Amino acid sequence: MAVLERANADTGIGWSSLVGRCLFPRWLKTQIQRTFLARASGLRRSITPNARIIRLLRPSSELGQMVISPSLYETLSFDPLRDFAPISQVFIAANVLAVPPELPVKTVAELVALAKAEPGKLSYGHAGVGTSQHLATELFKYMAHVDIAPVPYRGTTALMPDLLANRINMSFANIVNVVPLAR
Repeated sequence: MAVLERANADTGIGWSSLVGRCLFPRWLKTQIQRTFLARASGLRRSITPNARIIRLLRPSSELGQMVISPSLYETLSFDPLRDFAPISQVFIAANVLAVPPELPVKTVAELVALAKAEPGKLSYGHAGVGTSQHLATELFKYMAHVDIAPVPYRGTTALMPDLLANRINMSFANIVNVVPLAR
């Protein structure tokens, strides 16, 4: 369990953007057809239908939407098996349980004891429904028999300021975002 101590000054860019910017130029050198690197906000309508689109999926959110959403929702606007083709796994990013320094716990056992002593009073942040952070915490709640309220955010970097300010009490956040802030 990581206890956070300071905010990251550069939270505007995610690891998927950095990796994409490094790998995409090399990918272009091996391709003859037009290829575009998709951003999270989507693609412009000017791209031709035959163009290849490369998209790095963030494990905490977009990958969850591709893999987990078909199990959570009856209907989706896309079919992950029909509409997308995987190229390669670039790397793996793990989540770590993080709590703010003001929370009076130092171990997972102490966190469970606090959650049991105050059912429904603690909250956790996650990067969206169906993400690895959301499902990891729901599994944690199930296994520990505790009631902790979910608070959805638009990505890990969006929830980190609230976690650091003790506005939420915990998160299974991406290790890349947590390690620089842990003490």
